[in-house]
Amino acid sequence: MNEVEVKKIGLKSVFKVTLYLLALPLSIMIIIGLVATVIGISGGNTELIAVFGPMIISPFFFILFYGLLSMVIVAVYNLLAKKFGGLKIEVNTDQ
Repeated sequence: MNEVEVKKIGLKSVFKVTLYLLALPLSIMIIIGLVATVIGISGGNTELIAVFGPMIISPFFFILFYGLLSMVIVAVYNLLAKKFGGLKIEVNTDQ
């Protein structure tokens, strides 16, 4: 077993991982928003449109917000890992 220390994490890779993790829940949110908005339009119910309409657009803001937030967190980690040491992982190289 070898011990490996992670001192730097790529900012783009963290953004992609955040995107992957949010893809399913935000897709479900968009679908619910679309269905409720169509029901609201067809039934003339403006409350449904007002409540569920933003669910169509807001997932894109979530992706942007959480993606940028995770990139800031990783940038801080990269700075601190150089100074104080990073995450240590045991890797099994025996096969």
